[in-house]
Amino acid sequence: RNRHERMCSLVPLVLCLFVWCYVAFSYVALYMWLDPWSLSGIAHIIVFHVLTVLLNYNYLKAVYVDPGRVPQHWRPAEWSDADAAQRKTAELDPAKLRSRNYDFTEVRFCRKCDAWKPPRCHHCSECERCTLKMDHHCPWINNCVGYFNHKYFLLFLTYILIESLYMMVVYMFCLVAVSEEMSTTVPTGWHSLQIIIIIFQFLTIIPTIIGCSCLYYYQLQMVFENITGIETFNRDLEERKMRKLGKVYQFPFDRGTSRNCNEVFGPKPQMWLCPTEPLGDGLSYKGFEMEV
Repeated sequence: RNRHERMCSLVPLVLCLFVWCYVAFSYVALYMWLDPWSLSGIAHIIVFHVLTVLLNYNYLKAVYVDPGRVPQHWRPAEWSDADAAQRKTAELDPAKLRSRNYDFTEVRFCRKCDAWKPPRCHHCSECERCTLKMDHHCPWINNCVGYFNHKYFLLFLTYILIESLYMMVVYMFCLVAVSEEMSTTVPTGWHSLQIIIIIFQFLTIIPTIIGCSCLYYYQLQMVFENITGIETFNRDLEERKMRKLGKVYQFPFDRGTSRNCNEVFGPKPQMWLCPTEPLGDGLSYKGFEMEV
């Protein structure tokens, strides 16, 4: 999808919500409640704007960064033309299509793209293409979450939760301060306006915290196991089959929590919260190498 198509979606709504929260917080908290020129006021201004920049930057990167596409005419380097033709015939065999056996590490053929796709690559019906290490198609960014924008998506969730919780705490202090001021002075229209803004902000922030917390928890669980949302379905099927045979199934890409996190966030823990590009090309994974 091009940039114009991405904007014809929920993306403008999300950006409008960001603007509304920014303007409301700046007016009620940073201007009306705090003294902008005091030490605490300057500290709040810095914290709020740093979180806002990080949130919006990671959101826009998640929207506009290509999640990863399979190079044109890609196939494993060791395959000859005859090998590719023979394997394609086998892949399109109706008996194989009906088979319930799933090998996460094999190269598969996409019938919709009429092309080979490496392991962990899946076809997205919304984007009408195959995406490297596809996790899911997210309507809030109108893009797939894949190999090259997965970290940006996770950091977007991280910073929207941090900033939402920060704003909630500040708004609670603002509400208490406005209530105390109204009890000691004659209430004015400005007091009512502040309370209305704070209430509307609560109605925006609380559902955001609940929804993003659930999604964030689910996403982190998958990062710790080095698995994607799509792969969980096939992994669960394989686990059930192994249990019936009295065996324990080991997901082939699970290398331990620390290494799994390194694969998504990068090898340096001190850089995990920084919006950095992932290493690698999305075609190679531990245990096997696929060369373009």
